[in-house]
Amino acid sequence: MNPKHEYIHKWFGLSYANYLVIPRTLLQSCSETTQKKLVDALDAIYREESKNMPNNWPVNAQIRVQLRDNTTGRFIKDEMADYQRGRRKLW
Repeated sequence: MNPKHEYIHKWFGLSYANYLVIPRTLLQSCSETTQKKLVDALDAIYREESKNMPNNWPVNAQIRVQLRDNTTGRFIKDEMADYQRGRRKLW
């Protein structure tokens, strides 16, 4: 693996995760400065990298996230599943 392409690989650690999922409620609870940094980074990724996306990328697809208990593997209730139109704050 090319060392300049390992930052994300190392950040994910030893997991087999293929997606990064961050609750919207958590993001909206961050400071305005942190929110702006994230939005700017996501915008830059889209501008700079979207031209490299494969033609068969499923642009009309949806991803469903469901929580599972680490021990039993059973689905568990997600207390942040409804972001309440931005009214819910964690701190």
